[in-house]
Amino acid sequence: MSRSGEFELIAKYLAPLAGPNSFELKDDAALLQPNAGFDWIITQDSIAETVHFFGDEAPEHIAQKALRVNISDIIAKGGTPEHYSVALGVPKHWADKEFASFAKGLEEDQALYNLQLTGGDTYMSPDHLHVSITMLGSVPTGHYVSRLGAKSGDKIFVSGTIGNSAAHLWFKANQGVEFSKSDTAYFRNCYELPEPPVGLETVIREFASASMDVSDGLLGDLQKLARASGVSAKVERNHIPLSPQLESRIEQIPKLWDCILGGGDDYQCLFTVDPTHVEECQKKAVVKNITITEIGEITGESGTGVSLTANGVSLSQTVTSYRHF
Repeated sequence: MSRSGEFELIAKYLAPLAGPNSFELKDDAALLQPNAGFDWIITQDSIAETVHFFGDEAPEHIAQKALRVNISDIIAKGGTPEHYSVALGVPKHWADKEFASFAKGLEEDQALYNLQLTGGDTYMSPDHLHVSITMLGSVPTGHYVSRLGAKSGDKIFVSGTIGNSAAHLWFKANQGVEFSKSDTAYFRNCYELPEPPVGLETVIREFASASMDVSDGLLGDLQKLARASGVSAKVERNHIPLSPQLESRIEQIPKLWDCILGGGDDYQCLFTVDPTHVEECQKKAVVKNITITEIGEITGESGTGVSLTANGVSLSQTVTSYRHF
């Protein structure tokens, strides 16, 4: 195994990714300020081997997932991601080639999402790989969208499709279930490389009354939004948007509904819109070439939580979100 020292690794692989105000990562911090008329949004998400990924993924994919789970948070607040720092716990078995692959993933997504590295930290992990990203995004002053603004009568929307990543975990745990190679690859790609809905931030800050990303599970995350806003919510299960790959299996394997409703790792946006703005919101999303789907309604004051129906018939449900503790 060939591995350079900490400072050599940073200078060779990470410093070239740093923005102009990061002093080539030779200082302890970076100096940034938002453009006039904008505020900073700051978020931090971490991913850890055996918790958020298996460890057999390419290091570049792990780097990209770490960035994208933070990008979805910024977008859900109506912001545009701009800068990030990374704290990297490097496992003992990593050599220079793994570090180079990880840096390649950062470089590719920096170009894709127009990001700049500001700094971070590296340390020797005693066991597995750990990646923590702190990300800055900008939002026009006064247009930040929190979880707290949903009102009775608001319509509930999600972007993209729901359940693909959780389906990958389900099929991985149930090896006896036959699945085509192409669909298996599709679900794995959704898990390893989520695609946050870039461009939706302008729609959210113009029309959303409350918003968050779907990371721990659709129903559980909606429960968080409803609780923060002091409201309840109703979801029509059959309106939840599914990929063709998942929809083709749902009748054969009804258990997959648990993945769709509570599995998480979607990194799409969940948001509410005043009914008088729904049509205009949908038109704006079409212009942005982003799919959004109405799945339910905010129903009133807090107390009943999130209820679930299928074709209007109430369903009993015990699915919640993923819990770390």
